[in-house]
Amino acid sequence: MVENRKNLIPIAIIIAGLLIAGAFVYINQAKIKTPISKEGLSPQQVAEKAINYINANKDTLTGGNTASLLNVVEEESVYKIHLEVEGSEYDSYVTKDGKYLFPGGYNLEEESEKETVEAQPEPSEEEELSPEKLEALAKCLNERGVKFYGTYTCSYCTRQKEMFGQAAKYLPYVECTEKRAECEAANVGSIPDWRFPDGRQELGLQSLEKLAELSGCPI
Repeated sequence: MVENRKNLIPIAIIIAGLLIAGAFVYINQAKIKTPISKEGLSPQQVAEKAINYINANKDTLTGGNTASLLNVVEEESVYKIHLEVEGSEYDSYVTKDGKYLFPGGYNLEEESEKETVEAQPEPSEEEELSPEKLEALAKCLNERGVKFYGTYTCSYCTRQKEMFGQAAKYLPYVECTEKRAECEAANVGSIPDWRFPDGRQELGLQSLEKLAELSGCPI
């Protein structure tokens, strides 16, 4: 633990031994079962899911600062995640099914989905593009140096790729659970995160028309 702690209102981050002990009391009192994820998530994947939730709600949880994962270890019936926020290190706990974050008992599936829906409005309806045009657009985005940061646990990232159909494989997509260093270097927080060569950043689900406009790609 570093000494220069910041007063961050750590609702979902445990910063003292008393709170750490309290997290286990909370788990025991609530009688929440913590099986290994039915989806077969690894400890790293569960931890990334928790970090994504924290960063999606960073205005409330970390005073607007982005959290990054340092380490994850198994500890009794939960995973302990060691994270960093603005140069300070903290510990938090996540149930093994990747559903609850402590203290607070935040439901990473229900609440994070609610926050995402509120923060990311649906793109307006647009003319459906042919598979050929979708492939041309995806390849053009790649050639123009555009970056699309996301994770496999992000439902909006999945929906963004589905908008391209079979052409999604040509997108300039960066999976942050596999390329954490690259995403950290780019200061990726909320996702989907689109970056354009002119330095512009767009967060959330984007329409094909807007992606074409910002990149200069024809459709």
